[in-house]
Formats: sequence, structure tokens, C-alpha cells
Amino acid sequence: MKSLLVFSACLFFGVPLMALAHGDETSFETTVGEYFIDIGYSAPDPSVDESVLFDFRLTRGEGGPAVPFSDVWVRMESEDGKVVFASGIHNAEFGGPRLSYVFPGEGSYTVSARYENEGQAITEASFPITVGAAEGTDARGVPEPYLFGVAGLVLGFLVAFLVKRRKSV
Repeated sequence: MKSLLVFSACLFFGVPLMALAHGDETSFETTVGEYFIDIGYSAPDPSVDESVLFDFRLTRGEGGPAVPFSDVWVRMESEDGKVVFASGIHNAEFGGPRLSYVFPGEGSYTVSARYENEGQAITEASFPITVGAAEGTDARGVPEPYLFGVAGLVLGFLVAFLVKRRKSV
């Protein structure tokens, strides 16, 4: 029972603070022909060394029914034309097509997505995204939310150690 309390305390202090990277979702939305493309991303103002979660959706018209597709071909290109990422993302049965990406440097990028179904292209779109300098770090360059998460884990281990020591005395 005490182990469960310690585990719960670690989760209470550690997990909510580490989940801050996915708080405010922004999205790129456009209509191409009969399709409505919605690409959500977790950081409204992404910065270097920040993990950005991309979520790809496709419907027939805005607010229409979902269009079945098997995968999305994603490409990210820097402002100087260098491709920094290119890969197919499977449309998983649970969770859908999602991509977590860390941009390599600050500047302007173009994110391109081509929706496909069993190798046949359905539609595609591109949008610009600007990546800023790293933010929210302490003097050593360590992201502050992780400090709180680590502090919660250390506190949990300390409480577990004290409980175990008290039990053995």
C-alpha cells in the first residue's frame, strides 16, 4: 500500500509538469479541392530543442466526415531548401497519425504533408512554421519543467527510503 502511495506521489509531482510541452495546440487548416486538411501542432511558438507534436487530420470539407487514408508523407524543409526530415507516418488504428519532432535550429521551415491511401495520393498541402531560440531554460540550459519533474521523483524516492527505513527499525 505504501509503495502505491509513493508511486502516486511521483506521478502527481512529475507527470503533470512534464506534459507542459503539449498544452496549447495550434493548427494549420486549409481546403484543397473537396478536402479539408487540419494539421495540429502542440507549440504555438515552437523553439529549438522543444519537442513539437504534429497531428494530421483529413475530412471531406470543413466539419465533414473523416476521409480514410493509410499514411501521410511528411517533409520538413529549412528556409535554405535543406530537407531536415522526410518520412511516411502510418495512420494508426489507435491514436491516428502523429509525429513528435525537434527542430534542429531556429528559423523558418516549410512543413509539407501528402495524404495517401495504399500508395495512391489523395491530397497535399504545405505551410510555413517559424522556430525561435530555446526558451524556458535555466542558466545551465536545462528546461525548467524537467527540473520540477526530477525534483518530484527525488522526493518520491526520499519518502520511499524513509518509509522503508522506519519499517525496518
